Amino acid sequence: MRAYSSLAPRPSPLVPRPSPLLWGSPLVAGGLAVLLGGGIGVAVVLGSPAVALAVVGGLVVAAAVAASLQAGLLVLVAVVSLLPFAVIPIRVGVQLTVVDALLGALLIGWLARAAATRGRRGDLPPRPRLPLAGRPLLLFLGVAVAALLAASAPLSGPTLRAFLKYTAAVLLLLAVANIVQTRAQVRRLVRALIVCGALAGALALLIHALPRPTIVSLLSSLSVVGYPSGPEVLRFLPAPNNTYSDTLRATGTSIDPNVLGGLLMLATALMLAQWFAPRPVVPRWALVPLIAVSVVAMVATYSRSSWVGLAVAGAFLATGSYRKLWLLAIPATLAMLYLPVGQEMLERLASGFGARDRAAALRLDEYHQALRLIADYPLFGVGFGGAPEAGTFVGVSSIYLLVGEQTGLLGLALYLATLAVLLITSLRARARANPDDRALVATLQASLVAALTAGLFDHYFMNPQFPHMVALFWLLAGLLVVATRLAGEEAGASPIRAQKRST
Repeated sequence: MRAYSSLAPRPSPLVPRPSPLLWGSPLVAGGLAVLLGGGIGVAVVLGSPAVALAVVGGLVVAAAVAASLQAGLLVLVAVVSLLPFAVIPIRVGVQLTVVDALLGALLIGWLARAAATRGRRGDLPPRPRLPLAGRPLLLFLGVAVAALLAASAPLSGPTLRAFLKYTAAVLLLLAVANIVQTRAQVRRLVRALIVCGALAGALALLIHALPRPTIVSLLSSLSVVGYPSGPEVLRFLPAPNNTYSDTLRATGTSIDPNVLGGLLMLATALMLAQWFAPRPVVPRWALVPLIAVSVVAMVATYSRSSWVGLAVAGAFLATGSYRKLWLLAIPATLAMLYLPVGQEMLERLASGFGARDRAAALRLDEYHQALRLIADYPLFGVGFGGAPEAGTFVGVSSIYLLVGEQTGLLGLALYLATLAVLLITSLRARARANPDDRALVATLQASLVAALTAGLFDHYFMNPQFPHMVALFWLLAGLLVVATRLAGEEAGASPIRAQKRST
């Protein structure tokens, strides 16, 4: 019988060890106590109890990130899923969102920890790793900087700040590839993505079921942390006559129903793949209600791109890994044909592909405009600011056309090369991996395939205005890099271990 070494612990220099930095020393503890007390005092004197609580929470999160970068990634997953647009209620020059602060803390913490532990055993590799997919990604960011500087529109402060957030979110792939070192850490983050995604879906359904005045009041209460308030928090389905219907779309705390649909799509793709895994990160009995909640919430968003993305991810899993998944196509098809909610989904999909509603017609206009801008600015695009000339606009519901608009054909080619390297290397590693590693790689591939499919019809995975979704996309890509590396190391080492056992 073959023994899979990934199931048994073994010593490795990559296994996290206690940080060499003395976080538990009296000096550090005293400094944190002074900062905590001073922050609370200033907040109470100058602000309000809500601000004081925000300061305490921020300091606790900062201490957690400083003590453990893995903990920082888990906090990032929770914030991106449950409160993605929350801002820190204290300005430090500019007002940052919690996601901005976490991304900055993770990147700075990774680089600082790598410098502090270089040449010694620590919780990071001896020197920063540059994965194969990281090479075209860095070139893509270089082209993005050139596009930012070469844009005909003047560079403004908000544009520069949005670009820096975007860059930090994209660089999360490199940070994750270095911070996450073991299968246990990958599994922990996948579990967090699943649970937090399902919680976001449950929260969205709970809010969606309330009376509309209550929804407005509840979501408006989040204005203390920078959320919008008033009747505009309600999002309705577009109607064919360029108006809006009375059908309310679920948004939860994601503000935009399409963004919520994308988040739920990724979490559900992870759940579907884990249902067939030899050792799922969440017990199978728990996956059933989690999948049900996420799917129902995704239906309530009326987000067509997320529906199509999840369907393609399921087909990818059924074709390449789990043939039994095709059996789900039968009840899903019957539900779409005969249940009222299924018929409504089919009608919405048909309306979108036929451009019969306002949103679909607007998408066609955006595609035509984007193709014209790319043809006029083929090398570096139009940059990340405003439109280059009167009568034009920048922005399109497609990550590929959006990248082409902003960074030109050169940037688009490098972006596609990064994705191609991710998928090709992971497919090769999956073919040689043991069942556990194969399932983990397939799980992350499925979520990435879902995102890339939804990206044909929506923009939030590469839009600087949604840095939390950009970060979520590259977090998943980084986890795929780590899972691919671990699967490849295991496959390459297996014959050597087998020879040692035989001798």
